[in-house]
Amino acid sequence: MKSKLLFSLLLLSILFVKCKPDDDSPSMFDPETEVYTLVVEKVDVDPRNLHLATVNLTNGHIEEFSDQNIYMTGLSGDKGFQASDLEGGRYFLARGYDLLTIDLETGVTLFDKNVGHFRGVQYNDKTKKLYGIFLNLSSPNSDETNIISEINPETGDTTLVGYWPYANILGTYQDIDTDNNRLLAYEPSQEILYSIDLSSGEISSASVPSLKGLQFNPNNGQIYGIEQLANESGFMLVAIDIQTGQKNQLFSLPFKSIQSEGVQAIHPQSNSYIIWAWDNDDVLRLFSIDLTTGETNYQPKVNRNLWGIQN
Repeated sequence: MKSKLLFSLLLLSILFVKCKPDDDSPSMFDPETEVYTLVVEKVDVDPRNLHLATVNLTNGHIEEFSDQNIYMTGLSGDKGFQASDLEGGRYFLARGYDLLTIDLETGVTLFDKNVGHFRGVQYNDKTKKLYGIFLNLSSPNSDETNIISEINPETGDTTLVGYWPYANILGTYQDIDTDNNRLLAYEPSQEILYSIDLSSGEISSASVPSLKGLQFNPNNGQIYGIEQLANESGFMLVAIDIQTGQKNQLFSLPFKSIQSEGVQAIHPQSNSYIIWAWDNDDVLRLFSIDLTTGETNYQPKVNRNLWGIQN
């Protein structure tokens, strides 16, 4: 009887060891509560050494799952341009002239291709295509200031979509309308919102003053933004009509100022607008704004410098 009991205990211990996950392995990504980001190392003299990580929107927990440094070349403070293909398990980071394709399971860089002088990058998860905006350094024609192209991230090859004849493109205020396959880009100095058809290259525009953010919501096809009120008196969440540029003010926001470098996203699963911003006490917070009720929450535990939000 004792021998049978010992054998049973031994068998259970073997099964436990086999079933127990590796302590060093990343936990399963949960799109219902988590988003991907790049974070600055905890202890590093160079703030451009980054790691791929997840942020839990419920408890603020940050989990790094790669030991690989992702070094941001270029000017200090340049956060690059980012996009993601969650279904394909890829995170895209355009830095300077290079496009990095990073594996979302391991954090390992799969491809690093010299493509062009990036001014933006967007991925359409419906057409499964990656697009880039590039500064055109070769053309003296003012109507060809920027190039819009489809990109093969494995080879770095590009296919021309069209031209965008405007110099001051900022990746901060770009997103992609996946329903209509159009690139949305806001030019702050002109206060104009551009819509670029990624099938034909056709461009339309509308005047939209005072935007500090721009996001497309796949849940309802609506375009949302952050409006700065007159005399810098506050911020509002607004819905935007792409045809007329008209803004519908929805909710007042508890921000003092906004961390501008692309650290904004729509989280479709919770129907929330996620944004990295300073609160009224000058503390950087990761805010979540419910797009139905306007309820705004933040995670006090998110105390690392985030370089983008992707989900």
